Amino acid sequence: NPPQVKRGMILKLLVIVLVSVIVFWFVGKGWPRLKTTFRQRLLPLILSPVAFPIIKRVFWVLLRLLFRR
Repeated sequence: NPPQVKRGMILKLLVIVLVSVIVFWFVGKGWPRLKTTFRQRLLPLILSPVAFPIIKRVFWVLLRLLFRR
């Protein structure tokens, strides 16, 4: 069933987009304190040379798990 698979993938993409939009809205427009905390503490941690490859690897594994089904 190619149409069903296509619909499922579109649905998953929509869910991913929705979640990311909500997260970015929450970080951007939610609480200014949360935003500054994110920018000062979490962002350097995420972009640090140690954590970045691990986060990237986890992200790719999650993507593969999402699109395998």
